[in-house]
This record gives sequence, structure tokens and C-alpha cells, in this order.
Amino acid sequence: MRMELVQRVTRRNIWWSLAAGLACALGALPMSLVVAEGMALGAVSGALGIGMMQRRLRGLGSIPSDRLQRTIYEWMVARMGIYAVAFGLAYSLDRIRTYGLLGAVAGMLVFRTIFIGVTVVTQRRMRRQ
Repeated sequence: MRMELVQRVTRRNIWWSLAAGLACALGALPMSLVVAEGMALGAVSGALGIGMMQRRLRGLGSIPSDRLQRTIYEWMVARMGIYAVAFGLAYSLDRIRTYGLLGAVAGMLVFRTIFIGVTVVTQRRMRRQ
């Protein structure tokens, strides 16, 4: 029961954070198309990374203890791979001024900030109930 609640809250937080990141990308669109595309890439890669971790945590209890550390390390490498691909694509948008890469970093930061904020607010609400 508790794990289902955590997964539902995490899923909702991912969608809220992704929506906020994409809204920021739309807000950056009048300023620069490259920055907006980079922000969208950063927000989507953040959502993919967190979503991947959330799905894999379900099976964490079935992993033998001798393989646990290696498995967690493999998950981290996979998540960093997603981020590297997103940052590489963002860098290829504008190789001279790197506005695409800066937009991707900003999109990732917006996603993470909103995700943490929504999580804290949700936990406080759950404690009050």
C-alpha cells in the first residue's frame, strides 16, 4: 500500500515537473528558439531519468544483496547516459554560443527544482492528514 502511494506521488510529481519545464521552454521561445529547444530537452531528459528510476525501484527488493551495489551503479550510469545524450543534442543545436546547452542545463534545473518542491509540499500535506 505504501509503495503504491509513493509511486503514484512520484508519477504525479514527474508530470507536474515536466509541465513546468516545458512551460518555461515555451516562455523562452520568444527569446531564442535554440534556448527553448535546449530547455525542452533538459526537462524531458530529467523526466525520463527520474521515471526510469521510479520504475526500477519496484524491483529493488528482489535483487540479491551481493548484486545490489552493482545494480544501483548500473542504474546511475544509464540515467547519466540519458542526460549525456540530451546535453549532446542540445550542444549540437548551437556549437558556437552553446545556448542550446545552457538551455538544457536550465531545463534540467527547472525540472529538478519543481520536482523537489512538489515532493516537499506533498509530504507536508500527507503528514497533516
